[in-house]
Order: sequence, then C-alpha cells, then structure tokens
Amino acid sequence: MFVVTQVVNYFISHDSNVYLASLDATKAFDRIHHIKLFNMLSDLNFPASIIEVLFNWYCKTFTMVRWKNTLSHAVHVRSGIRQEGILSPFLFNIYINSIITAFSDVQNTIFKIVFYFENTK
Repeated sequence: MFVVTQVVNYFISHDSNVYLASLDATKAFDRIHHIKLFNMLSDLNFPASIIEVLFNWYCKTFTMVRWKNTLSHAVHVRSGIRQEGILSPFLFNIYINSIITAFSDVQNTIFKIVFYFENTK
C-alpha cells in the first residue's frame, strides 16, 4: 500500500490525474490456462524444447479425489501452475504480461503500471 500511496501523491503533486484499478488475483497461480501459457511462450520465441518439457510436465497432470476407501475417476488438470515451484513466479509473469501489453496498446494514453504481489500463506 505504501507504493500506491507514494505514486498517487507524486502524480497529484504534479497536477496530474490519477486513475487506479485494482485486481484481486486470489488463487492466481491456479487460474493460469496451460495451453494459453504455452502459446505465449511460443510467441515470445522460447526454445521449443523448453516448451515441450513444460507441456509434458503440466499437460499430463491428472487428479483424483479419495473419499474413505473410494477413488474418483481421474480428471485432467487444464490450468494452474505449481505453488512453490521455482519456475512458477516466472511463468506467472509471462502470463500476466499480456495485461500490461493490452494497456500499453491504447492510443494517446500514458499508463504507469505498478504490480504488487503478496504471498499470504
């Protein structure tokens, strides 16, 4: 919150308009669609071998629910990157970059974008 306050105060003190949008990215890592992420990596010219490893790692993931002594059918997991994974923050930043790019494509407008992430375990 300190950063937001400082940025707003700076622009107000320089007679600028300030518009603020906030996004609650609760469970953000869980909502990343695998195929969209791999397409983004491909668009950024990541090596195909790296994308293939990530594809095999994420797209061949299934989950089941155990209740008492019974297991459900396997369900294919199509979204989410691993919590605590060493690559997860990097992959999340690649994914969220599309939002920044969308804002920067608006004509005749200057955007100052500040991202603040907090891990509240």
